[in-house]
Amino acid sequence: MEEPTVVAVVKRYLSDNGWHLLNVITGKVGDNEFRPDIFAYKKGENLSVECKGSVELDEILRGVGQCIEHQYYGSNIIYFAVPEDKKEVAKLLLKNVIILGGKIGLLVVKRNHKVDIEIKAKELKLSKELKISGKQRRQKLAFVRDLRVEELGKILEFASQHKQEYKNKKELATLLLKNKEKIFTKRKSVSFKSSLNALITPTNLGLMDNFGNLTDEGEALRESYEDNASRYKDDLSAYLLINGNWLELLRTIEEGKLKAKGDIDKLANLLEKYELIEEDMNKFDYAKRVSSQYFKWLKELGLIKIENNILQVDWIATTKSLSGKINLNI
Repeated sequence: MEEPTVVAVVKRYLSDNGWHLLNVITGKVGDNEFRPDIFAYKKGENLSVECKGSVELDEILRGVGQCIEHQYYGSNIIYFAVPEDKKEVAKLLLKNVIILGGKIGLLVVKRNHKVDIEIKAKELKLSKELKISGKQRRQKLAFVRDLRVEELGKILEFASQHKQEYKNKKELATLLLKNKEKIFTKRKSVSFKSSLNALITPTNLGLMDNFGNLTDEGEALRESYEDNASRYKDDLSAYLLINGNWLELLRTIEEGKLKAKGDIDKLANLLEKYELIEEDMNKFDYAKRVSSQYFKWLKELGLIKIENNILQVDWIATTKSLSGKINLNI
């Protein structure tokens, strides 16, 4: 089933159920433009729907990620709509990925053009800052720097265990330095500056506030780390891919057929093409950072691999990570 058919069927379904369809205009947050496929209104509620047809897995994943943007459109009810043949994959993703608190719903368009509510959406309480104001600047890619995947888990665990012993990130960095053998196990040397720099990544990912305290997301990821190493990597992967926009980075890697080492010029041009470059950075310098830091994380998380000296996206591993189901049949 093609996407336009899904859109048309869902529109008719919403109209039949008392929703007033509105013209979809392009929303903008900072420099990022976006628009849902369907926007509707009823009794003070704004509903939006992101639709996909019978498409490949990576496009289904992208659709889930696009649902995140709907909160910036002012939608307090968000649905993802897919044909019946894509129901199971979409359902697993939405039920297992921590995305907007698990409040996104799923509509399934059947072959007879009837619509089932597979997962009922839960109402979002939006702050004024989340609405389309043009003042909010959204980061291109969730930022990682000078930190390994395993070290992030250890920092979250340490911060939770010692939260009564520090009042700010400088004091936390001092504690990390005193316990460097436990945290930074694969480094030759650790300084106060590198300990403080290690807190940039969890802060940038929204796992830690500006005082070094764990956020709700940070506590959830810390629990995953303490519970099971595999679950921790799955949850961190899902967080980066969906909330951190790294799914777009995987698509860039796939399109570029990048060599395992080098190809900085090609990567820089691709990042620029898909508007993933930070505004205040030279695109080639940024590509070097992505290649040295971001690719390292993707390898550690098992989301990319090297075949014949070319970086390859492992979409099966990516989906398993998002769904948490190792026997997902795709």
